[in-house]
Amino acid sequence: MVSCIGGSGVAIGREIALITIDGTTYGLNSSALEANYPDLEALRIDNPAIPGVRLDLGTLISLAIRQC
Repeated sequence: MVSCIGGSGVAIGREIALITIDGTTYGLNSSALEANYPDLEALRIDNPAIPGVRLDLGTLISLAIRQC
């Protein structure tokens, strides 16, 4: 599940984008990492179309931010 911490008291552009997997909530953006959420990087997989490149998180981040 993707979610966002934002709204009143959170500056635009400083929203915290999160994803919860198996009960653990991971940070999707730099604001989340600065708030000490664990980094999702260890769970990311390679892009099958581009060997050696990880799948892009842009869509997940956008989806989370829209929930603020």
